[in-house]
Amino acid sequence: MSVKTKAQLLAEIKALQKRLAEPRAAEAESHLKNDIYKKQTHDLAERVKELNCLYNITKLAETPEITIEEMIRGTVDLIPHSYQYPDVTSVRIKLYDDVISSSNFKESQWKQTSDILVKNKPVGIVEVVYLEEKPESDEGPFLKEERSLIHAISKQLGIIIERVQAEEEVQENSRYFRSLLNQIHEDVIVIDREYKITDINNTYLSTSGHHRDEIIGKHCYEISHGYNQPCEKEGEDCNIQEVFINGNSSNSIHEHIQEDGSIIWVDILYSPLKDKEGKITHVIESIRDVSDLLTMQKTLRESEEQYRSVVEDSPGIISRFLPDGTITFVNKEYCRFFGKEYDQVIGTNIQSTIPEEDIESVMSSIASLSPESPIRSTEIKNIKHDGEVRWMRWTDRALFDNQGQKLSIQTFGQDITAIKEAEQALRLEQEKAQQYLDIAEVMMVAINKKGEITLINQKGSKILGYEESELIGRNWFETCLPERIRKEVRQVIKKLFAGDIELVEYFENPILTKSGEELIIALHSTILRDEKESIIGVLSSGEDITERKQTEKHLKYLSLHDIMTGTFNRTYFDEEMARLEKSRLHPISILVADMDNLKEINDQHGHKVGDIALQNIAEIIKNCFRPEDVVARIGGDEFAVLLPNTGSDEAQKARKRIIQGIDNHNKEKKETVPLSLSVGWATAESGKTLEKVFKIADEKMYEVKQVKEKEKKDF
Repeated sequence: MSVKTKAQLLAEIKALQKRLAEPRAAEAESHLKNDIYKKQTHDLAERVKELNCLYNITKLAETPEITIEEMIRGTVDLIPHSYQYPDVTSVRIKLYDDVISSSNFKESQWKQTSDILVKNKPVGIVEVVYLEEKPESDEGPFLKEERSLIHAISKQLGIIIERVQAEEEVQENSRYFRSLLNQIHEDVIVIDREYKITDINNTYLSTSGHHRDEIIGKHCYEISHGYNQPCEKEGEDCNIQEVFINGNSSNSIHEHIQEDGSIIWVDILYSPLKDKEGKITHVIESIRDVSDLLTMQKTLRESEEQYRSVVEDSPGIISRFLPDGTITFVNKEYCRFFGKEYDQVIGTNIQSTIPEEDIESVMSSIASLSPESPIRSTEIKNIKHDGEVRWMRWTDRALFDNQGQKLSIQTFGQDITAIKEAEQALRLEQEKAQQYLDIAEVMMVAINKKGEITLINQKGSKILGYEESELIGRNWFETCLPERIRKEVRQVIKKLFAGDIELVEYFENPILTKSGEELIIALHSTILRDEKESIIGVLSSGEDITERKQTEKHLKYLSLHDIMTGTFNRTYFDEEMARLEKSRLHPISILVADMDNLKEINDQHGHKVGDIALQNIAEIIKNCFRPEDVVARIGGDEFAVLLPNTGSDEAQKARKRIIQGIDNHNKEKKETVPLSLSVGWATAESGKTLEKVFKIADEKMYEVKQVKEKEKKDF
């Protein structure tokens, strides 16, 4: 079910209350008191309770920055008030690995349940129980409307969760593709049909000397040539205009004016950027400075922010219509959204807002609603009064009489056009990223069935350290691959040419240069075929990622380790503590150790000696534990150890090993200021948080330290 606003649900509640009042007024006039009146009054009252529940859940959903856990907790508290017997109603909601329930919840034979679905997959369940026996009704002691209500609640929770997950996914994808684009190491300018610059990267700013706010929105001919009008009006050929006309890429040697007035010559590649209909909307300029013989350091590209929030709080839309689609009620938001007055809508058919090609499927879906399955949710396009088409998520609930005849359908709508547009924007961004990558300077190499090199470009020759003439005709495997992988790669290529396997379009492969240096190359490959569609070769484009791989490896190490001691750092320790707390590796023990005399060593012998003392302490501690134990330096002179599957007795033994290690070191080294370490420990059984255990271990360590200080003073 879509998330509904307060205004919508209040309008519906008032409508039901009005209907509830009408039979009472009629009863007052006619003094009729019969079973039909009582049942109608009871049913309408229950519907008011139902809508009040949904209304309050909607209020929770609209709360800024509310968490899923808070949303579930609030829902658990709201549900009992919407059932016939709230005093004996208890609720439990399970979502993934979390369970939230009423304070008085306990298992009962009188239970209703409904799965919480996200993308049609169950991720949790809503359970409502009566704690004591009540009179039999439609479903045990429960009303059939209560069955519909619990389904509506579970659907509403599923939609809220799906919305949050979708937002997180889009944000993650946005970050990924933005990071991908930022790897381009050439000057890049994006120009629209009006010759206005809509995007640039940092490399361009660095080489041109401009500031971003000086460039965006300006005409390219202003920035590059100092003209007040397009190049063609100055009597010059315009490559950008040619790309917009013929749709083909081109390049030229061009003169550019820098911010300081200096002139540079650049080699520009002009490439078309097309929308989903194939229309050219922009031209991408990839620029290399050819006036300077030195290779300029390439910088990461910075894209203009093009994304906005995909999921926004938007008012829901409420309407009611007959089984044939005739509209009998709409709220103000419906009128505002569709751009019509109330009287213009009542009596019309919902089909008037649905594209013709979708009408049959929508009406068929509505016809399928039954007392057993009275609710459905669907996403369709709707046409507004001004002709604008919007994507909507509709949740329909059918109302039935005592004989099961369908009386009307009430529907709640949510505008999800932003999500759909975000998905489309994401696809366009992927295509845009691919085009940027296609124009980047890369190694190109082709081999035939024999493995002979038939093509190599200048970049490829430079990477491999050969002249082009030295490589053409030579065997790729014997010349450019390390011996350890030659046989395996040759077999893969053989199977590829035989048609036994599909081509792997991207892979990272080690290669050998002429000097014997081994590099890592990221390769994109495609099959070459002749006119008979027979495979005649493989064409690959590659980029040297050796330095990046080494940097990534080094950065990963630095992010997790303390450089001075070689132990793990506080960040890794906290992450492991959080991970182990959720694991089944209990008992888990924690040791906290603090060097007692680092200040004394620093004062007497200098910080260099103090650093060596810290390194010795770290080495002693590491030698006392298993590879799976986590030894970390968490402060200046403070260390901590995580011991999974380790009980209290073993933790005490570990503490003694450390103290013994310190004593052995002092006896062997006989340093002027011997090493001294205070160690505390604590153990967490299942259910006890490691944060509390860490605090206990830390407190015990300080107790040991205080005893030592007192003994030292007494001495």
